[in-house]
Amino acid sequence: MAFILTASIGLAAAQPAYASKVSDMVASYASSMQELVGQEYDGGLKVTGVRADGEVLVIEVDGPAGWRTELDPTMIADAFASGFCQSGGEFFQTGMKIRVDTTETAGKNPFVGTPITHCPAK
Repeated sequence: MAFILTASIGLAAAQPAYASKVSDMVASYASSMQELVGQEYDGGLKVTGVRADGEVLVIEVDGPAGWRTELDPTMIADAFASGFCQSGGEFFQTGMKIRVDTTETAGKNPFVGTPITHCPAK
């Protein structure tokens, strides 16, 4: 799962046009990443939304019942954050953050992730 998510996010996370405020940069990223919405990945995971929440880029992921049982929230978030770190972590150096919110079975059992502020440890 992590490899596919990382590769896809890395491709979609190209630097958007210049924006002066961090929240504007996040909004630009969210707009440029709308192509991810609806994409399905291994294990029945699906990106259901990408949006800006101030200085936080929120990626919403849904999966089948119980898909998060063997994954701790940090593992899920790190899979996405890794894609943004492929170019050296500039995303986080600007003050932007990422949060991965997850649900199961078409929106049930929501979990709001913790904002990530740096690249995951390798």
